[in-house]
Order: sequence, then structure tokens, then C-alpha cells
Amino acid sequence: MIPKKPKQIIKQLVEDNDLNELLVDSIITFFYKEVRQELTSMNHTKINIDGLGQFVVKPRTVDNLILKYERIIAKLNTYSYKNYHNKVRLTSRLKDLYNIKVKLDENRLKKETFLIEKNARKINNNLEE
Repeated sequence: MIPKKPKQIIKQLVEDNDLNELLVDSIITFFYKEVRQELTSMNHTKINIDGLGQFVVKPRTVDNLILKYERIIAKLNTYSYKNYHNKVRLTSRLKDLYNIKVKLDENRLKKETFLIEKNARKINNNLEE
């Protein structure tokens, strides 16, 4: 699949459907703004977008980012305004990463308990026969 630029998508939609170009531009801009916001806010571990696919947060990446941010925060000298601002920004990002890690752990535990229960039912069914 060859990716298209937004201008190409807008032009094609306007020509094919006889729509107002400003309206189509506003709708596409709003949609992708919301998609970007959901992806960066890290409120969900999986986001499925029709036509684009599924975006999944990887536990290994989260763990690596947590370690990286903790090292950077420990090294920052907060006497300057710029470094203080960076520390505040990274601290809030680190908090988001910890929250998403909790959600990933909950999902992993839920999958493990489901598999244990599923295997227990299989064993019970085989024993009954």
C-alpha cells in the first residue's frame, strides 16, 4: 500500500464526491488531530483505526522508555528554567508510562487467568469422558 499525503486525499474526495474542499480539509484535519492525541496520551494499550490498522503499545518499549526517562531525570540540573521545564515534562511523561504499564500488566494477567481457566476446562472435559 502506497501512503497518500493529506492533500492528495482531500483532492480525490473533492473531485469524486463533489464536496466543498474546505469542509473535507477540516474533517480530515480534525480526525488526524484526534488520532494523534489518542496515540500520544497513552490512555489505551490498543487503538484500532479502520483503514490504517491497529496500534499496540509494546511492554518492552514501555520498560525501556521508563529506564531512559529515569536516567535523564536523575541527571538534570534544575537550577535553570529550561532544565526545570524538561524535568516537569519528563516527570509527567514518566507518570503516563507507569499508568500504561499498569494497564499492560492487567491485560497480561487477564490473558493468563483466561488461559489457565481454559486449560482447566479442557482437562475436566477430558477426565469426564
